[in-house]
Amino acid sequence: MKKLLKFLIYLVVGVIGLLVLTVVALKFFIDPNDYREQIAAQASKSAGREITIDGDLSLSVFPWLGIELGRVTIGNPPGFSGEFASINNAGAAVKLLPLIGKNIEIDRILLDGLNATLKVNTDGTNNWSDLGNSSAPDTADTAGVRSLSIATIDISNGALTMDNAQSGQRLEVSDFNLSARGISSGKPFSIDGGLLLAMPNTASRYQLAMAGEVLFNQATGQLNLEDTQLTIVDQSADPLPSLKLSLNGEFNSQTEVLNLPELTLTVDDLNLAGNITGRKVLSDAELIGAFELAPFNPGSVATAFGAELPALADSDVMQRFSGHLQLTATPQRIQISELQASLDDSTLAGDFSITLGDRPDYRFALNIDQINLDRYMPRPVVTTGTTTTSDTTVGGIPVETFRAIDANGSFSVGSITVNKLNARNISIQMQADRNGWRFDPLTADFYEGRFNGSIAIDATGDSPVLRADDNLNQVVAQAMLSDMLGTEFLDGLALLDTNLNADLNRPTETLTGEVSFDIRDGAIKGINVAELLRKGFSVANNLSAGAAASEEFLQGGGQTDFASLSGRFVADNGIIRNNDLRLLSPLLRVQGEGMLDLPNNTIDYRITAALVQSLQGQGGAGLEQLTGKQIPIHITGTLDAPAYSVDPRAILQILAGERVQQQKDQLLERIGEKLGGDDSAATGLLDNVLSNALGSKTREENQASTENADSTDDSSSDQQTANPAEQTSADEPSVEEQIGGALLNSLFNRPKQDDAETTDDDEEDGNL
Repeated sequence: MKKLLKFLIYLVVGVIGLLVLTVVALKFFIDPNDYREQIAAQASKSAGREITIDGDLSLSVFPWLGIELGRVTIGNPPGFSGEFASINNAGAAVKLLPLIGKNIEIDRILLDGLNATLKVNTDGTNNWSDLGNSSAPDTADTAGVRSLSIATIDISNGALTMDNAQSGQRLEVSDFNLSARGISSGKPFSIDGGLLLAMPNTASRYQLAMAGEVLFNQATGQLNLEDTQLTIVDQSADPLPSLKLSLNGEFNSQTEVLNLPELTLTVDDLNLAGNITGRKVLSDAELIGAFELAPFNPGSVATAFGAELPALADSDVMQRFSGHLQLTATPQRIQISELQASLDDSTLAGDFSITLGDRPDYRFALNIDQINLDRYMPRPVVTTGTTTTSDTTVGGIPVETFRAIDANGSFSVGSITVNKLNARNISIQMQADRNGWRFDPLTADFYEGRFNGSIAIDATGDSPVLRADDNLNQVVAQAMLSDMLGTEFLDGLALLDTNLNADLNRPTETLTGEVSFDIRDGAIKGINVAELLRKGFSVANNLSAGAAASEEFLQGGGQTDFASLSGRFVADNGIIRNNDLRLLSPLLRVQGEGMLDLPNNTIDYRITAALVQSLQGQGGAGLEQLTGKQIPIHITGTLDAPAYSVDPRAILQILAGERVQQQKDQLLERIGEKLGGDDSAATGLLDNVLSNALGSKTREENQASTENADSTDDSSSDQQTANPAEQTSADEPSVEEQIGGALLNSLFNRPKQDDAETTDDDEEDGNL
């Protein structure tokens, strides 16, 4: 028994020794370079490409069976020039003894200087899709392998170039390094590496680094990632902030299922967390995910990305943004649901989808709780020095902007402020196509009233045209105008119908259409028509004929109450005209007509006011003389600072006319006596005198009229000649002047002031 045991020991030692001698013999007596061409030929047959081994081969046999080789090149398929790939050095070593038990233990796999060039021709063919499509049978038998482990995989100094002649794009990868440690079936292994990515078309360069733990099951195609991190650093001339992506999850190459339950993305102060699941990710991918964006400062992030936000009207806005959403994405469609985004004090919520293609198709249902857009408007630029008239052309709005998309959706806002106007409960339906954008219907609660209308941007011409057809019902005019214009010049409940068109690039110069309005139970602020008439009456009572009003009188003030104010304004290329303004009040009836010139910011408008009852009891004693008479009021100046005035001469003529009518019979009788009893000549002369006294005729016109009247009445002329005592000398006042002076004194109760002494006859003549 002892001899048998001893024999067996000797036998085993002998076999091992024989194996060692055999391996040593292989090492010293067999040169693998003798078989280099055969090895290259077999490799070329398997790969379907020409493979050339230029460097030397070296062989190790114990305890590792390994091989190392120098430069190896792989050729391109027909239609492509140059090399497909090359390797400067490569090597692998497997432990010899575990092979007996069908356990593969690889010590190291080395690839140094791997360089590949991927090309796409103009016809779309590439130089990699046929790689490995050899007709040689696959005789490798891996079914009996019990386990596989790799201690180290090192890939260093790698490079990859992708040149797409069809799209004109070029991508360059250099400094590619990858190291994997502890690769074993069913166990996670660590991996880290990096590369430099360059895109010459955009002059962009990015440094990428990756690290983490990976678990790969070859049999099932399952790849698990744990604490995997990808960092991207921009190395371009104007670099963007670094990006860091961290994820945990799994991917199965056989089922094409992706599951990433933990994903975080960090860029400067921006932090996005979420999860993604996907199916058919290698063919017709469908991705479903949920994302949460932590609060961040938009201004700070914009600065980090090399963009400066403009100075806004309110420096306290653009301070905080956050949001979350659900995402479903396919190559054909992107859908966002359960969207909620908060900017400062405003929150946007709803659903949104885009159908991709040459013409994106948008569908949406969105709501904003409240927002003040005026706070986000650029701050006005303060200029100094001489100002010049600015061009009213806006410019810079291409019509193609309103042709590029199809859209259909609804938009609602709880409350909004824009251009100082406030509205609540806004509801908008939008449609867009090649002809432009339409917002119809558009409704809102507007200054205690209701807004109904439609707005369209017509893109069928060379420049976008805004078309508005709107109706305002029971709107409080004072509050609306106060917010819109900063002035409260009108009060009352307004009904407004508009139908306007304007080129968006030249709105002031091209405004065309009409606006009809009817305002009830209101007041015109800044002008008190009754007060103007009262001032005019006072001035007229203290002015001689032809005197001018003072500047103080021309100023407006107070308000004019009314029961109804209506009219229709018609715009033609920025010139707005009106000829049917009507105002009804217990005291007044007002009509108006005139023009507003928007391009030049001027107004020229005339109002005719008439008292319909006495102002007694309202500080208007004596104004009953103006009842029923037409009083003109002129509005001039600029649209933002109009000036109001009334000419006292008009009131003077009215008052004079009243008194003349009261004294006309007496005047005619006395004038007739002066003219020798001719009633017709007296009447003509009186008319000329009144016109001259009230400023409607010059003295020369008056004399011409008198001479004409005298020449056409021979009997009157003879009668005057027969009484030379009745005629005045050149140094004395004419008969007309005497009558005019008497008339004015009589009208305004002023005693006549004569420098020379008057006789009883002269005094009688001067006080007719």
